[in-house]
Amino acid sequence: MIFKIILGVVMVTISTLIGYKLSDKKRVKKQIYCDLLTLTVNLKNQVNFTKNTLESVFNNLSPSLVQLINVNSKQFIEGDAVLVSDKRFSIEEREEIEMFFNGLGGCDVQGTTNLVDFYYEIFTKRYREYETIYKKTYSFYLKLGALCGVLLYIIVV
Repeated sequence: MIFKIILGVVMVTISTLIGYKLSDKKRVKKQIYCDLLTLTVNLKNQVNFTKNTLESVFNNLSPSLVQLINVNSKQFIEGDAVLVSDKRFSIEEREEIEMFFNGLGGCDVQGTTNLVDFYYEIFTKRYREYETIYKKTYSFYLKLGALCGVLLYIIVV
């Protein structure tokens, strides 16, 4: 009897964790786009008002962005292309992020400001989209995982 209860708890826990991992993809996307929005605001302020270089901005990137784009200030100065290889993003999203980072530093202050404004709008749209999706699907995936675990337990036992 105790073995059946322990088996049931393990099945429900594992399936709930699987549901959590499914919803985690949406959370990560939402967080990345939030970091990109923060970066665009910081870029615009630092380039326009404090006249800091893009190198100093790249030295202060959030850890999630550094992990996503795998770029540092030395690579940026040398002109290496930024490649996003994270499979959680669609090809279109990867291209948008790559074009944003590869377009930085290629023009004067006004051109950089226009580029940042353009991508701010795109990243805002994506952030709102994933925030809505995450709010809808987070609890759904957890509940679905738990219910699948209970169903599996009923079938097995």
